[in-house]
Parts: sequence; structure tokens; C-alpha cells
Amino acid sequence: MPIVSQCTVIHIQDLKEGLKKYTLRPERPTFYEAGQYLQLTLEKVSASDYWPISRPFSIASYSKDKKSDLEIIVKSKGGYSSLINTELRVGSELTIKYPYGDFILPELDEHTKIVALCSGVGITPLLAIIDYLSSIDALAHLHLHYSVKTMSDLLEAKRINLIDKDHLHLYVTREVSEGSINRRIESVDLEERYDNKESYFYISGSNEFIADMKTMVESLGYDKIIVDSWS
Repeated sequence: MPIVSQCTVIHIQDLKEGLKKYTLRPERPTFYEAGQYLQLTLEKVSASDYWPISRPFSIASYSKDKKSDLEIIVKSKGGYSSLINTELRVGSELTIKYPYGDFILPELDEHTKIVALCSGVGITPLLAIIDYLSSIDALAHLHLHYSVKTMSDLLEAKRINLIDKDHLHLYVTREVSEGSINRRIESVDLEERYDNKESYFYISGSNEFIADMKTMVESLGYDKIIVDSWS
């Protein structure tokens, strides 16, 4: 069950203009799984208070233990997300409600394939999944198809490059870039590559990207599809 907790910002990393990664330390830590999300408000409230204006953010980390800090990535897109990036400093206090979401891993056996399709900042929950699978020596299960507009939009390259090169597929849509596929993700990239029985498709990104990829994956006959939904 989600809990409400005050948090303190203990670290901020500027990833690029308008994009920041925050490390949050909750007063009431609880376990959360790789792939889940939280609700964040800049106001200080308790569980008994009316929940104020807030925004959901995927968590870019996972619980190593019950006292684990949390990482989130916030992109300024106007409105509340821009206010968050303007207002927060190291030492700032805020309130979160967490954890939420079913964008979590199934039980793994030796044949399980986790096929992740994401775009832009949609990589965020998959960063947690990368870290978790790496920690249990199971990263070979992950096949990542990551689409960005330009190579400068590629996030957390050090973490992404932990993935086996044969399982890492980068797509760059608005420039020609060596070492990447210079187009969008297409059905040819998936069909006949993954067995339906053992493959789980995880889709994360903009609403348009999720809808397009879900339609494409379904058209190929795959039926184990998990989307990063904040509802």
C-alpha cells in the first residue's frame, strides 16, 4: 500500500538543459520495486491532509534495502514540472506518495526475455530495471530498444552500456549517428526475433509512443505487454 513521506533532496545532477536527476531521502522509507513510480508535491503534507497538486514520476532506482534513497528524473515541460526544476535545491523538502505501478518484472527463468521499448526520458523506469537485473547477475535477460531524437538526448549512457551489445539497440531519429539505427523503431526490429511464450514487452515514453508501440507489438502477435502507465 502506498505511503506518504516527507523527503529531503540530497543530490541534484543536471543531465542537460531542462533535465535534472534528483536523489531523494524519505523520512518514511519503504520497499519499492524496479519500475514503479511516485507522486510528488512541493507542499509539506501528511497522510491525513488533502492531497495537493502533484505530478507522477517514474523512479530511476530500486530498493536495495528498506532505507534506500530514491532517484527521479524531471524534464521541464512547463507547468508543475518546470516549477519543480526551478524550486528544488539540495536540502529542499517535499512530499511524496509511493510506491505505485505494475511496470515491474515477472518471475524470471532461464528463457525469459524482457524486451524494453522506450523513447527519451521514458528510459527512467528501465534504469531501475537495469540496475536491479545487474545486481542479481541477470542483465542478459534484457533487450533494450531505445529511441532518441539526437545522441545528446541519450540518458545515463554508463548504465545503458552495461547491457550486452547484442541486446542493445539504439535508434536516433533526427541525425545520422555512427553506432545507432537512424530511424524509428519498426516492426522489422522485433518480428521473429523474440519468442511469444517467453518474451515480455515493456513500453515506456510519451503517450503517443506507447500507443504506437503497443499497436505494433500486438500486430506482431505478442501478448505479454506492460506499459508504463501512471493511472
